Order: sequence, then C-alpha cells, then structure tokens
Amino acid sequence: STITMNTSPLAVASLMAIIDGLKHKDEDDRRLAATALGKEVNAKSREMTPEDFTSWTRALYKQLGFLAASGVTSEMLGAVAAIDTILTVMGEDTTQEVPLLLTTMRAVLAKGGNEQVLLPAAHVFGRLVLARTTVSAELVDSELRRALEWLDGKQNESRRLSAVLILSELALRAPSIFYVHVANFLQVIWSALHDPTKDSKVRHFAGIALRRCLLVVAHRDVKSSVHQQWFESIFHVVSTTIKAPTAEIVHGSLLALGELLRNTGDFMQSNYSTAAEMLLSRSTSSSKTLRRVALSLLPLLAVHSPSRFVAESSGLAYKHLLQALKSSAFRATAFLAFGEIANVITQQIQPLADPLVDVLISTGLNISSRKPTFCPEEHTS
Repeated sequence: STITMNTSPLAVASLMAIIDGLKHKDEDDRRLAATALGKEVNAKSREMTPEDFTSWTRALYKQLGFLAASGVTSEMLGAVAAIDTILTVMGEDTTQEVPLLLTTMRAVLAKGGNEQVLLPAAHVFGRLVLARTTVSAELVDSELRRALEWLDGKQNESRRLSAVLILSELALRAPSIFYVHVANFLQVIWSALHDPTKDSKVRHFAGIALRRCLLVVAHRDVKSSVHQQWFESIFHVVSTTIKAPTAEIVHGSLLALGELLRNTGDFMQSNYSTAAEMLLSRSTSSSKTLRRVALSLLPLLAVHSPSRFVAESSGLAYKHLLQALKSSAFRATAFLAFGEIANVITQQIQPLADPLVDVLISTGLNISSRKPTFCPEEHTS
C-alpha cells in the first residue's frame, strides 16, 4: 500500500522524506521527523474527506509497521516516536485505529531484548490503552494475556523484559482490566524477578511491575481475604528464596520484600521481625548489588513500624549504614537511607549526627571531586 490517494506527488515525496527521517540514527533527527509527521497528519485531517483521511492514515501506519518490524534499532525508535506523535495530534480520533497501532507496537515489543527500544515502546503502548472502547478493551485483555504467556516458560526468555514493561503499563493505565489477572500475574512474575542474567534490568522492571500490581490491589479492599492470600503467597516465595545460593534470585526476592513493605497495608506487621532479619543480614553482603538494595530498603522498616524499628532494628541498621558510608560504592545509598529514616524518626536519629560527621571527616569526603556512586538500576523507585 502506498500513500497516493488524492495526494499530489510533491506531498507524497514530502511524506516519504519524513519516513526516511524517522529511520535516522540520530535521535534529534528522528524527533524532528516525528514533529513534521504530526504537522502533516494534522494538515491532512483538515484537508481530506474522512474516507480519504482514513485511507491515508492506514497506508501511513503500514509504512510505520515496516519500520517497527525491521529489527533496526533506529527505525524501530522512529516508528515508536511517530506513533507517540500521532496519538498527541489525533487524541480520541485514534480510537478506531487502536488495533492497527497495537499491532505495530506488538511488532516492536515482540522483538524483545533491546531496552533502548522497549522502554519508549511500552510507554506508547500504555498511551494506546488510554483510547479505551469496548473493542480496544478486548484487545488490551488479549495483550495482557499475551504478556503473561511471555513470562510463563523458558521459551520466551528473550521477551521477559517486554512482558514486564507491558504488564507494568497495563497495571498503571488499565487497572480494572489488570485486576482480573492479578492471581496469574503473581504466579508468573517470579520468572522475571528471579531472572538469572547478571544484568539486573529485567529484575528491576519486574519489581516496578509488582509495585504497580500491588497498588491496583491497594486501591480496592486491601484487607479482603483474597488479597491477604495474595500477599501471603508473595511472602512465602520471598521466605523460601531469600537464602538461595545465587545472587540474582536473592536480588529479586529483596525487591519483592520491599514492595510488600511499601504496598500491603498492615500485612507485614506480623512479619516485621522476619523482614528486618532478611534486610539486616544482607546489608553487609559480599555482593554489591544485594548490599546496596538491602541498605536502600532499611528505611521501609522505619516507615512500616517506627516504634519497632527503634526498639528492635535501629542499632544494627545504623551500624551497617555507618559502615557503608566508608565505602564509595555504598556511600550515596547509605546517605539516602539515613535521610529517609530521619524523616520518620527525627528525635531518635539525632544522636547519630556526631558519628556521621566523624565518618565524613575520616573518609575525606569531597563531593565535588568524586563521581556519583548512586546506581539507579539497583532500585525500583
């Protein structure tokens, strides 16, 4: 299909130049091409009859589909940027085109693996979900089921990142549809939380997906027996895997523990001591990733139960945090943790002012001359 209906050769050439611009390796050039496409779409929507405009846009979408399916990073990013712009320009007028656009996004997401492409693609996928009609709701449900299938089984390891990004967006954008699938989600999310690769990005984004899932639940009756059973199932897996021999599994379990502390109401009150032991014992881990994550989660103990944190956990927590301040690898994480704890229990942390200053002096901290040590990929905030 070509873009020729009731369109001058000059206009066709102009549009194809835009398509070529979307293929460019330079991000700024792709952004300029997407902006030009938005203006072209806006102009054609005013100039053409509704029938001709529909034909024109569908031919355009086919061109974008070729880019999306190309497997070339720059071309896939161009297709994503173009659809993002079209959604902004057309708004609700894109509702009837959602199936076509979802097909294009699916082609991008199905490629898997390439974080540079998948993150913006998942965002645009989420924007498409906002154009909800009866038809697109069915499509969203279908895409949700597909993403869950991608997480369920080793044959789809390359699509794990795509799956968690899609599920995260659906939990955020279409919570009512997502809620129907929470039980299934909680069964399969562990393949991503316990992703065995050294690169932590799949586990990181799986933690965000779990957070958004639990927020979907929290907006309903968090104390219902069904929800409590879901929380219990998560905590059971955490409890049985937190001492696994591989750091990757422990990493995912720590992230899940953090989300339980953040988003399950009073559920973790009865499990506070166990959770504190899990975090404190790993806040001195020989694995930098595990130590950094455990240290970053210590403030959640204070937020969840200030009185118990002060009585049961603060001494060891402060000891581990002060020790972490002496290492450039953990200093930023420890500072953030101290600050978050101080926001909760100001009076009790005041005696630590002098030891904190002593550590800073002894380590010769010079913030302006040191590289940042904060590693955002190890956190899920």
